[in-house]
Amino acid sequence: MPGPDARLPDALLSPRAWPGSAGRIELVETHISWVFLVGEHAYKVKKPVRLDFLDFSTPALRRHFCEEELRLNRRFAPQLYLGLSQIVETPEGLVVDGPGRVVDHAVRMRRFDRRDELDSLLDRDRVDRALLAEFGARLARQHGESPAAGAGQPWAEPGRTLAACRENFHELRRLGDPGLRARCIVLGDWTEEKYLELAARLAKRRAEGRFRECHGDLHCANVVWHDGGLWAFDALEFDPGLHWIDVANDLAFLWMDLRARDHGELASALLDGWLSGSGDFDALGVLRFYEVYRACVRAKVASIRLGQAPAQRDTLELDLARYVAAAERATATARPRLVLTTGLSGSGKSWLAEQLLAPLGAVRLRSDVERKRLAGLTPEARSDGSIYSGEMNRRTYDRLATLAEAALRDGFSVVVDAASLRSGERRLFRELAARLAVPFRLLCASASPATLHRRIAERARISHDPSEATAEVLAIQLAALEPPGADEAPFMVGVDTDQAVDTVALARELQGGMTHADA
Repeated sequence: MPGPDARLPDALLSPRAWPGSAGRIELVETHISWVFLVGEHAYKVKKPVRLDFLDFSTPALRRHFCEEELRLNRRFAPQLYLGLSQIVETPEGLVVDGPGRVVDHAVRMRRFDRRDELDSLLDRDRVDRALLAEFGARLARQHGESPAAGAGQPWAEPGRTLAACRENFHELRRLGDPGLRARCIVLGDWTEEKYLELAARLAKRRAEGRFRECHGDLHCANVVWHDGGLWAFDALEFDPGLHWIDVANDLAFLWMDLRARDHGELASALLDGWLSGSGDFDALGVLRFYEVYRACVRAKVASIRLGQAPAQRDTLELDLARYVAAAERATATARPRLVLTTGLSGSGKSWLAEQLLAPLGAVRLRSDVERKRLAGLTPEARSDGSIYSGEMNRRTYDRLATLAEAALRDGFSVVVDAASLRSGERRLFRELAARLAVPFRLLCASASPATLHRRIAERARISHDPSEATAEVLAIQLAALEPPGADEAPFMVGVDTDQAVDTVALARELQGGMTHADA
């Protein structure tokens, strides 16, 4: 087997080495790759290295991992990953995609501006909730389309995640700062105890097909804005144990990174989109365990780079402190609460619920979405109207209550986004809150008839909105409406959405006052 070509990377810095009339060639180098920026394309060439965690030492291995990188990343960003290119030997020297003896390979990508990567966009305040919610929903679909781990795949085991956690703490326990080192020891102890608590649940998730071939390295620097949306790139190809993981583990990396960067509103939107798309509310019970793991991954990376890049010491020390603090916050437990919306279609319930997720630290259960899930439909699918029968309505509220109870027991506050027009529907959640001894609020949204009709008409033009409300549906709701009674008054918070709503003040109001549904 021929060894690495000593002419790389210098030979590919010449425009003559590239197809067409290449202009200026730029080289970006990492510890495992050379990336050549050529016109509208980027070519990623793997270095001939063998490290503790990967082996690119032969041309055959480099070709294999180029193929794996292309295969995995086309699942997450097909428009960015274009194909494989060959580096060939010619009498004039090495060229790319020409005739001659193949000596190496490269992954050919569409070039993008580094300023469009999510970490850079966040620094410039160029991202909104809608982008993250859309990304979360797409990630859920991508996870659902990925192969599930079979019984004979030893790398897709919960114990491998625990081993990765231990490897993080092996590095972090060597930190020079005694205060940080002591805090990481506490985090290591918490991780061991939490894993024991969750072991059976993690094994169940694997048996149910929740361990799949994922991205594996889904932090902010590996997400880019392109063609009107956010896309994940640079999935981990070199170790199956790092990408055959729990889908909740994959999601948790980006969720953690957004929270660590003080973008809780974006993290909430990401989680809301993913839960809506996947229906995997069981993930909430393991999400904080994975959040600690992923925060410690980033802390470990920062600690290693501190010894490699002294010129970046200030930035890396900030990163290290940030991610250790993020891990500590994830271990803290807060008392969850339950908020139920009530109001006619078009009254602003869903908008209010969405706005309140971050300030309440809550997840959303949306009746429009769960009703369709019960019927085997995607959130965006249109139904024939049969899913709005009395029996389906009962099943929908029962499902919402079941999911709410599980989420509350997992320590997450819940906003149930539903019309809740009948007293029995509202009583179901009030009794749930009393049984679990969690604070309960009834968020009553209202708007003028003109506003209700205008919003319903506007929403009907949005093909991806789960709601199928029409003017006829509104008339049926008005006929069936059972206004809250005097026994519900102590828990009610009214909001007129014809007026501007201060959602921060509203969140404070929902968190204050009486504490129990049976008070």
